Amino acid sequence: MTRRGAALLTVLWVLAALGTAAALGLSAVRDGAATAEVRIAAIRARWQAEGCLVLFRAALDRALHEGRAEVWRDPTALTPAGCAVVATTPEDGPVYMAAATAEALGRLPGFTPEVVEVVLERRRWRDEIQGLDQLLSLLPLALRDELAAHYAELVGRVVFVPVGWDVTAGEDSNGKGLPILRERWARAGARVAVIRREVW
Repeated sequence: MTRRGAALLTVLWVLAALGTAAALGLSAVRDGAATAEVRIAAIRARWQAEGCLVLFRAALDRALHEGRAEVWRDPTALTPAGCAVVATTPEDGPVYMAAATAEALGRLPGFTPEVVEVVLERRRWRDEIQGLDQLLSLLPLALRDELAAHYAELVGRVVFVPVGWDVTAGEDSNGKGLPILRERWARAGARVAVIRREVW
């Protein structure tokens, strides 16, 4: 092989190496840009969730301050437009009679399927039950006696005004639909207190 041939071969190898390095560098830049876009989307979603919770809490605070205590029973009407916010009663707390599922009611002592149906029927008519005594008065005598036998167990396990709300806001950027933020709210007079906060 002549000197010129060896030089040409060396130049070709150098060019091939440079081309490979450039391709790898471009791939790394593309991956970095894609990662940055995902992070930016996640940060925007978190900010939006934060804003939605702040607006929702402020609206509920204002309503309570104005003396509209009934909104605490179902604050969903105050959800800000364009916000993915869901308010549920805490699963680890007492059962809120006006929002509990049939399954949750059925797990309470003395709540036979017939008693659960009475509660659900009243809810369908938007006629809230205000207390255990009222519930007993709505039941036929046989059911009333059975539920009355569990009265002491039910005090404190069921409530007729929610003691708190678990409020979740936003969805994650990878499309799994998980909440980004969850706060537990409790009522502190005419204000809303955040007593727990979780971030995903």
